[in-house]
Amino acid sequence: MTVERLAVLRTPVPDARPRRGYPRHLRKRYCGRDFTEAELEAIRQQIAQSAAFTRADLSRLTCRQLSWFKLDGGLKETSCRVAMLRMQEMA
Repeated sequence: MTVERLAVLRTPVPDARPRRGYPRHLRKRYCGRDFTEAELEAIRQQIAQSAAFTRADLSRLTCRQLSWFKLDGGLKETSCRVAMLRMQEMA
């Protein structure tokens, strides 16, 4: 893994969880998580900007960006990768 990848993956990001008050028509659910259109667009942009990253790198980055963690504090990497695959299939 390159130094550039490590720097991007370790960059702290603000809490970006979807708010419960978002209307259902403005959210899409993948792997038990609601994604707003803004979050989906951020994921699309991240993928476009990080063409050299692996799917695992992208899932880690996305989990940090969206504050998507397991109960034990680890990243929900597998759920994120499955969600991204489903997003791709639905596109």
